[in-house]
Amino acid sequence: MAVEDYTAYSDNALWQLVRNDCHPAFDEIYRRYWSKMYRSANKVLNNHEVSSDIIQEVFANLWIKRETTVISSLSSYL
Repeated sequence: MAVEDYTAYSDNALWQLVRNDCHPAFDEIYRRYWSKMYRSANKVLNNHEVSSDIIQEVFANLWIKRETTVISSLSSYL
């Protein structure tokens, strides 16, 4: 079985897939944004563990609320 490559998908296309319970699309969003978000959080907090925990919470809540969250720009939202 071939695995679909989500790296070429736009953020908006990925988000629509996530809203329909597509785990691989969510994984791609996670890969795209985790490092950027972590660096931004750690720049403010200057605490690696807390920064990592906060980013994990953001992604957990994003998945939990995927059906009701309306996002026009994923990068701005995150």
